[in-house]
Amino acid sequence: MAGLSMGGMQTRVITLANPDTFSHVGIFSGGAISMEDVNAAPGFKEKVKMVFVSYGSRELGDGARPRFGATPRRTLKR
Repeated sequence: MAGLSMGGMQTRVITLANPDTFSHVGIFSGGAISMEDVNAAPGFKEKVKMVFVSYGSRELGDGARPRFGATPRRTLKR
């Protein structure tokens, strides 16, 4: 499952709740999936083969705007 912007946020919520249904996750400019999210979702690590998260350069700004899921810069540092 993959989504852009609001679809990316919906992808995050749906795939974290349903790791048996989706083996690949793509989030494009719509939040992130943190390690805390992954650890809190039973079966996610075992079932999901790939998570791809993409941001635009403006989304990696100063962090003044609130983010859904994880902060892009924080996620990049992991």
